[in-house]
Amino acid sequence: EENKLSPLADRVVASLNEAERLRIRKPQEEIISDLAEIKIKCLEWLQIQADLFITIIKLYSDYR
Repeated sequence: EENKLSPLADRVVASLNEAERLRIRKPQEEIISDLAEIKIKCLEWLQIQADLFITIIKLYSDYR
């Protein structure tokens, strides 16, 4: 089965690569802000996955 984290991981890596590419031109505060935004997006995605997992478990319990 294809890894479902792959699209998210690809976006995170691309964002980190872009931050590194712009590092010379961007102040450190902006880079930290960009990384914080990436972290927030990852946490939001994980929350969605957790909510979906809980929903699946509840549906399975109701089915049994």
